[in-house]
Amino acid sequence: MTKRQVALMLTISCSFVVGCSSSPATAPQAENGGAAPQTRKDQIALSPPQQTEGGIETQAVALSEKPQTIRVAGRIALADDRTARVGVRTVGLVVAVYVGLGDYVKKGQILARYHADEVRDTRAQYRTAVAELNRAQASAALAQRNYERAQTLLGLMAGSVQQVEQARQDLMSAQTGVKTAQIEIDRTRDVLEDDLRVPADPSPGDEMADEVPIFAPVDGYIIEKSITLGKTVELSTETFVIGDLSQVWMLASVRQENLAELRLGQAATVTLPGAPGRTFLGKVITNLGQEFDPATRVTQVRIVLLRTESC
Repeated sequence: MTKRQVALMLTISCSFVVGCSSSPATAPQAENGGAAPQTRKDQIALSPPQQTEGGIETQAVALSEKPQTIRVAGRIALADDRTARVGVRTVGLVVAVYVGLGDYVKKGQILARYHADEVRDTRAQYRTAVAELNRAQASAALAQRNYERAQTLLGLMAGSVQQVEQARQDLMSAQTGVKTAQIEIDRTRDVLEDDLRVPADPSPGDEMADEVPIFAPVDGYIIEKSITLGKTVELSTETFVIGDLSQVWMLASVRQENLAELRLGQAATVTLPGAPGRTFLGKVITNLGQEFDPATRVTQVRIVLLRTESC
């Protein structure tokens, strides 16, 4: 998303005194039924019915709130906690791209595929481990039979204790070989199926068995896309940036003299130069900056905007 400078209007409440008369506007009546005092030439006396008819009201002096507006510049940014940057597991060559900028994707959706030599190499290690497991299991089965025969011969007084002990050691060695082969199978299968997300034992004719898929880790829109067909991807490559645009940030630059007037939780109204007459309401003001830029004497204030449509 292109970052745009926006104007931020923060409404802050402060108290002040409104001075107005607290004396009634009616001419006082004389006590004990006496005549009312004479009205001066520069005064007008109205009776209560006359005040009501004229819509005249009196109010005592009291504290009231007056809005104060601070306008500052800022920029729209993706919310870090609602943004996913998608990388790759290994080096490879892009062979398919299924989405473009602005597309909405769901978690688990395949965004692209790339061919990686690690798939071929790891699958070869997996198949070697499977073959080694078969050999180790056959050796263990033979060692088990030899051990049982040595025990039988010893019981018939036709064998020796040394022969039984040797057979037992051979059996233990064969069983260790089985465990080692199984560990290697599990390791290579995990790399293929869990890390690279390709089948360890692909079906015959599966043309995509060697292609590593790139999945969307979250729901959202494709904000950035940096891969194309035929491009090599590295471990440091950021293939896609996915953002949840239902909530974005406004990063406002507030001067030092205005910071004291801000409070966490205040509402904010954001206007865009490219959308005159439209306003976007901020949910809260969060993360007030703790340090000022020594050159500009401003700090960053984060405004969370709940959005129902794109800015």
